[in-house]
Amino acid sequence: MTKRATDDGTITDTTPAANDWGLVVRPIGGTAPVPSGTISTSTQDNVTGASQLLLPANTDRLGFSVKNTSTGSLWLRLATGAATLVPNNTTVELVPEAYYESPFNYQGELNAIGEIADGEALVTEYTFVP
Repeated sequence: MTKRATDDGTITDTTPAANDWGLVVRPIGGTAPVPSGTISTSTQDNVTGASQLLLPANTDRLGFSVKNTSTGSLWLRLATGAATLVPNNTTVELVPEAYYESPFNYQGELNAIGEIADGEALVTEYTFVP
């Protein structure tokens, strides 16, 4: 037997019917509005063997994503200052074609350094502008 609610809200102990829809979720109360000022900006950035700033600090940032579109690895540093290939200096390594999303509400700098001289990364920043 399965406990289910009928259309009028009563709970019953009945065997599911052939036309039973399974789990149906009905919202109680209102729903949360989606922020109307959310925008995203994408750029294709060249990432070389020298550190560079991909995104400056931004207090309106909700998040960002990076896809490594190059044939070599790319290292990201989520902190102020240059990214280097010294251990413990970078936050994450992206192998070719890897995708990364920022931690929730990270608003600091994003720096990067590439394994090859002609690397590329697709960077998308999501911001809220009321």
